[in-house]
Amino acid sequence: MPRPPKLAYPRVIPIVMEQDMIEILKNLSDKTGKSISEIVRIAVEEYLIREGYLKLKKNPVAGGESPIQVLEERLNLLELHQLIADAKAVYSRIINRTKKDLYYFDDISTLNNILQKAWRKIKTLRHPPEKLIKDLSEITGYVIEKIK
Repeated sequence: MPRPPKLAYPRVIPIVMEQDMIEILKNLSDKTGKSISEIVRIAVEEYLIREGYLKLKKNPVAGGESPIQVLEERLNLLELHQLIADAKAVYSRIINRTKKDLYYFDDISTLNNILQKAWRKIKTLRHPPEKLIKDLSEITGYVIEKIK
């Protein structure tokens, strides 16, 4: 006997997404045992509820993370990785410059801005990786020494 349908009037629609988001959805699907379609439906439903287009049907599971929360955490982590990669690139340029170099202080300022964004991003993560915090701390220490 087939299972009852999950949806009353389903329609298939194409959705275009970035490859990294699709990979996150695949990993989340494997981890939770839910299909990617179900995860996307839950995320869309939560968005529509949050924006006031739908009424809340059921209470969320106590202590559980919604798919939107999981995706936001992963997205913030990806953005943090990118900020740290950018900071390391600017840091390596600064090391090869002298204070007499025309772009030295521009690079210091750029690095400072990237580090501020990265520290703000870390505050948004529930469980920031220790290695990223260590890398960020080392580069921040370097900038503080150069600014003095």
